[in-house]
Amino acid sequence: MLSRTECVKYLGVIIDDKLIWKPHITPIKKQVSKASGIICKLTHYSRFKSLKTVYYSLVYSHLRYAITSWGSSSFSTVNILNIIHNKLLRIMTLSKFNSNPCKLYKDTQILNIDRIFKLKFSKLLYKINFRLVPKQFIELFAKIEEIHSYRTRQRSSIEYAIPRTRLKIAQKSFTYIGKVIWSSIDLTIRLLPNYHLFVTKLKL
Repeated sequence: MLSRTECVKYLGVIIDDKLIWKPHITPIKKQVSKASGIICKLTHYSRFKSLKTVYYSLVYSHLRYAITSWGSSSFSTVNILNIIHNKLLRIMTLSKFNSNPCKLYKDTQILNIDRIFKLKFSKLLYKINFRLVPKQFIELFAKIEEIHSYRTRQRSSIEYAIPRTRLKIAQKSFTYIGKVIWSSIDLTIRLLPNYHLFVTKLKL
C-alpha cells in the first residue's frame, strides 16, 4: 500500500508535494554558505582566478542543477539564496558589504541566479529548436507554424506559441517560462547554427 509523503528525492532533486521547492533550495543555501567559508579562507592565499575555479566547483554546479525546475519558485524563496550568493561574490572580490552586486557580477563575469536560470532554459530551447533532444521534450513546445495553417505575422520556424493567461500558476509552468525566455532572445542569436557560439553570445 502506497503512503503519502511530503517530499521525495529523485536524481538529486527534492520534489515536495506543493511544488514550492523549499526542501530542495534549503540544502543549496547550506552548500553556498559552506563554500563561502572555504573561499573566505582562501582569499588570503589565492588569486581571484583560483577562487573562481573553486566557486564553479563548489557553488555553480549546485546552482545550475535542475534550476529549470526550482528556479521559478516564489521570489521570497529564491531571494534568500540570492542574498547568500551576493555575499559570496563580495567575499571573493574582497568588496565592502554594501557593494553593488550588479557591478560585481559584471566585472567578474559571474552570472547571478536569474541569469543562470535564463541561460539554462535558453540552452534547452536551442536544443529543442534544432531537435537535439528526445522527442518528448520537443512535443512539449508547439511552434506557431504547427498551430496555424495560414500565414500569420508571428509565424516562424523558430517561434513558439505562448498561451495567453493571467493565472500565476500557469505563468510559472515549465513550458510557459521556456517560451517566454526563448522569445526574449535576439533573433540573430537564436538563428546561430552552432550551439557553442549561441551560448557564448548569450553570456555577453
